[in-house]
Amino acid sequence: MSIFRHEKENQFFKLVMNRLDEKYNGNIFHYNNAENDVKSQLQLIRKLKSVSAIYESQNITNKYTKHTHIDLNKKIAEIEYSDYPEALLSYSLEFLSVKRIFPYSLVTFLDKNKDKDLAKLNPSKRDEANKVFTWVKDRILNTQFTLGNISLDKESGVFKYSTSIRDNNFGTTLQYMTAIIDKSKVIQIPGTNLKKNLLELSHDYSSLFAYFMAFGFTEFYTRCTCPDYIKKYSKKNGISNYFCPHILYSLSQMPYYLIYTLS
Repeated sequence: MSIFRHEKENQFFKLVMNRLDEKYNGNIFHYNNAENDVKSQLQLIRKLKSVSAIYESQNITNKYTKHTHIDLNKKIAEIEYSDYPEALLSYSLEFLSVKRIFPYSLVTFLDKNKDKDLAKLNPSKRDEANKVFTWVKDRILNTQFTLGNISLDKESGVFKYSTSIRDNNFGTTLQYMTAIIDKSKVIQIPGTNLKKNLLELSHDYSSLFAYFMAFGFTEFYTRCTCPDYIKKYSKKNGISNYFCPHILYSLSQMPYYLIYTLS
């Protein structure tokens, strides 16, 4: 029994040290805070297990996915069941930063659509449906994404990177992404005498540079070499400009690359 208790104490200590690194930058003076965080988390987990047992005793079928909502600050733990992934409706950037690009794997996404097609088709059409599915699956799963180069010019406030995407429709295409600090905008920091344009202020403080570059008053420019983009880049739908799927997926990587280079 003492060996088991020793193992539990070691596990608890590891959890506390991990929390200390993640939340308090490894500052040992915050050890008690990290310890209290872990205790609260373990208490919530025990509550979740009891709540989960209640839900699972109410004939919840396996087709539903269990979603868990935890708020350590408010000490709230909730469970819900759904056959769809949780939609990202209204959350902070801090919460969104731990979410993936897609709600679930592409294989799962493809299988869901295949099941829907097979369920509504006449059995005589199943062979055709399987060929359609194979065609779609090959084009989605065989698409390759590669980062070409990446650069950050702090003096001019310009961030650039390029990617290449190879698919079965257009072969290899190139995407060029640029983020620029709006040099013409002047802003004043409340409670200070700082009132300059964004680029000048960003040279004074790394915090301001990171904010202006990635989160506020940033100008974003994109370009792709695929035939559709070249043919339609000036096309508008109302007041919205056209951009191709290659740009969509390359652009989705921009927050990652920006934060990576700004760290």
